[in-house]
Amino acid sequence: MRKRLGLALLTVAACGPDGATDYGTSVLGAPPGADAAFVSSNIPLAMFPGENLNVTVTMQNTGTTTWDSNYRLHRVGVPMWNWVNTKVPGTAAPGTNKPIRFVIRAPGASLTPYTFSASMHNVSFFGEQVDLQPILVSSDTPRRWGCSWDPADPANLVPTTLTVGETFVAKFRVRNTGANIWHRGLDRCEGEPTNDRGSYLLSQDDKTAVGQFNFWGVPSTQVHIGSDVASGDFIEIQVPITANPNVQRTEPFRFARQVYDCRPPNPDPNGGVGFLQGGNTPANLDPCIDVNITVTLCGNGVIDADEGEECDDGNRASGDGCGATCRIETAEARIIDVRTDAIGRTFVGSQALKQLGGVVHVGSGYVMMGEIATVVPPTGSFRNVAGKVYGFAVSPSLLTGGVTRLPNGSPDFQFWGADADDMLGHVDGPIASGPIDGAGGNELALSAVFGDGPSNARADAGEVWIFSSDGLTGTIDLRTGTSHPNFRARIFGAVANARIRALGVTRDGNLVVGSPGTNEVLIIRGQGGVALSGTVDLAAPVGVDIDVLQGTAAGVFGAVGAVNDLSGDGTDDVAVGSPAFDRSQGLDDAGRVAVVFGPFTGGRTINLGLKAGLAGAANVLILGSTTRGRLGASLAIGNVKGTLERELVIGEPQARKLGPGNPQFGRCLVIGGSGHFTTGTVIDLTSTPPSTVTSVWGKSANDVAGSVCALGDVNFDGFKDVAMGVGARDGADGTRLQAGGVMIAVGSADMPTTIDFAITNPAVEVVGRHQSAQMAIQPSSVALVDIDGDEREELIAGSWQGGNNLITGLNRPGEVVLVPLGL
Repeated sequence: MRKRLGLALLTVAACGPDGATDYGTSVLGAPPGADAAFVSSNIPLAMFPGENLNVTVTMQNTGTTTWDSNYRLHRVGVPMWNWVNTKVPGTAAPGTNKPIRFVIRAPGASLTPYTFSASMHNVSFFGEQVDLQPILVSSDTPRRWGCSWDPADPANLVPTTLTVGETFVAKFRVRNTGANIWHRGLDRCEGEPTNDRGSYLLSQDDKTAVGQFNFWGVPSTQVHIGSDVASGDFIEIQVPITANPNVQRTEPFRFARQVYDCRPPNPDPNGGVGFLQGGNTPANLDPCIDVNITVTLCGNGVIDADEGEECDDGNRASGDGCGATCRIETAEARIIDVRTDAIGRTFVGSQALKQLGGVVHVGSGYVMMGEIATVVPPTGSFRNVAGKVYGFAVSPSLLTGGVTRLPNGSPDFQFWGADADDMLGHVDGPIASGPIDGAGGNELALSAVFGDGPSNARADAGEVWIFSSDGLTGTIDLRTGTSHPNFRARIFGAVANARIRALGVTRDGNLVVGSPGTNEVLIIRGQGGVALSGTVDLAAPVGVDIDVLQGTAAGVFGAVGAVNDLSGDGTDDVAVGSPAFDRSQGLDDAGRVAVVFGPFTGGRTINLGLKAGLAGAANVLILGSTTRGRLGASLAIGNVKGTLERELVIGEPQARKLGPGNPQFGRCLVIGGSGHFTTGTVIDLTSTPPSTVTSVWGKSANDVAGSVCALGDVNFDGFKDVAMGVGARDGADGTRLQAGGVMIAVGSADMPTTIDFAITNPAVEVVGRHQSAQMAIQPSSVALVDIDGDEREELIAGSWQGGNNLITGLNRPGEVVLVPLGL
């Protein structure tokens, strides 16, 4: 050992295996009477690379002044042991020995041993320098302390989920992988507090960054070792874990970073704290036990709707009707695959690539379906994609017949488009029905969205044709349609590219016409007003009463609508979607739905750019939740929950569900109940929706769930059920890319706020026939009606790209399936 004397400059050095030398120079200026001598050290002659070891160096105070916390043992030379200095614990009077305990971490392995040098310090170095024999760092050196834990060991009892505030006694079977013995606990260790008894595993760093509280409620000296554990042996430890009562999240539980053992002998008698694993610093060691545990409100006996719970029976057991995630348990998924399972009927388009099933409709006692077929009349030239609409009377026989290629199958009637490119029956051309003219019967409103107006001089203005449905039969050629006895009216769009279409009929006989090209919806009074008959040119309407709803630019306003009584006053109201509406917060294509209350008697202009509830504004607005969510892509109104008012059901096919990456699952929203449809109501879906709003989420990301939201009572319980289109779903097993399909969510008075088909199976899932069939991707491609008279409604679903090779050689003509759901 070297002795520091006098006031001369002192230079000290330490060398590592790479030959690097770190020189430290100090001007001696220690307090008068300060002196020290080295007594002993338990630093070993060999260590494992990266091993953390608690060591002790004992120094004697050979001076005349007492050491206090200003005195410390300080590193001399290169900082290779991850240690700088340690204060003298307590005090040391002259002539006494003082053990100084600290932690060193071995550097990387080397064939050349490392030096270790230190000296006492207060302002400057003083006394005898500690120069130990060089230490070999080698991977051949056994670890003194080590621990392993196998999560798959069946002896473990470890929770994956805990309810807030719940205590669980976890059991872990751990192995001593170090060379040292873990001694069983006896009396207290000499010089330690009386509550420290023998050996125990120590949970270090079991606090979190949230307020630095102990997240799991585990005392840091919790687990005493009940018996000696030799190298290679196992021991089972039990740890009471209490989930934090204030935080719900997934949090790691880490335990057994150190073992405290002050009892010799061991291969190297380094009693005290032994670090079980390696790490950059003693506070950053790899724990022996590291497991993620989720803390949840599920199981607290309260239905926490904001957390997506559908039920909570006070436990997290499955099989009792309320599952482990507090979702209502349903039976095994019931899947109807139209390719392999028996269904009622399949209609296939008449020609290749003509999109049969892009639009279907039920009304006036008929099932109707459209395709943009080429019309080939008995005489005269053919009309390319003029389009056709077929109608079949609702009867049990409609469910028989297997696969039928149209126009076979005996449709009760069929309409032919008047001119080439009119595209009667196009996916954007919905069919409507109701008592339009007030003559006591029902009428059909057919859309030819690409009709060219008067004298075919107004390109793509769009045309709506109205016919009485009473006694319709045979082929009705719209080229001569105005002379047919059932003809009632022909309506022309006001301007080129208006592309008008029929959106619905109110119970008091008003026809709702969408005009996306002019961002308008026109409510044309029929029954009770001037008779809607003959030719009506919306560029200069004469003899009709019209209310006008004005949308905003670029919102695709007027493409989708729904009609029914939402306000509960006995008159029908109109809901219109704007799926491409851009919100001011930068949410492009978030979408918007406007509700305007009836009655409609003509002469009103409603500006949807005004705040809801103001004079001349919409009564209710619902605002989309996310960029490109496209709220309002589909709409329906009906009694889903049994409230006094009917519910508005809205498709948001690209809505994002909270989670990693916020994936676009899509959903149908069921909005209704007392107070939701009063004048001035604005529902902003970027905020937490009211508790009476139900979100029905798709099963997988990018299914485009909510491409259709249709309603029908499929189980005869008096509530409308939601038939949600999943138009881009890849089949039930993910292998039938964009086959599309339909999922059924059952309506009820206690419908939960969240129905997530990724967790809870739908009542029924109907799967599209083949890849790219895209069943139910169009907003008017699904309907429900009781066909067989059992008071349970059957599903009618169109696949506009389906039916491939059902008829040999017929390429994607489109198809419509009639499916009894068996509920």
